[in-house]
Formats: sequence, C-alpha cells, structure tokens
Amino acid sequence: MEPGAEWLLVPGLAFDSQGTRLGHGGGFIDRLLASEPEALSIGCGWECQWCDHPLPQEDHDRPIAHVVTEAGIHSI
Repeated sequence: MEPGAEWLLVPGLAFDSQGTRLGHGGGFIDRLLASEPEALSIGCGWECQWCDHPLPQEDHDRPIAHVVTEAGIHSI
C-alpha cells in the first residue's frame, strides 16, 4: 500500500461501539492501521457482527471510525 492512504476498508469478525474490531488474531490489520494513522478506517461486515457490549481489547489493537453493514453505517 502506498503511504498516505485516505481511507482503509477493513474486515472483522465482530465490531463494537468503542471502535474495537475483533479479527483473526494475526495482527495484520492493526499493523496496517498503525502505519496509516491519518486514514479513515471503515469496518465492513454484516449487522449480526455488530455487538452492543464491549469486545475484548489488547494494547496493540487500533480502533476504527465507522462500521458499514447492510443495515447502515455505525459511526464510532
């Protein structure tokens, strides 16, 4: 990816209202988000992946700004 991305569309297994994204555990997306701190991060998934309760978080996790599902946009 070229430096200076304007936005990043990121997958996840689950998302919450704190901007936490539960991934597959490899840390690739978190490293990508850390390398592009100015980019707008947008999670993509299904509405059933949106959690009303906080997801577990680790120190290296990077929050996302929005989540897009078939039901609409969740802004964090």
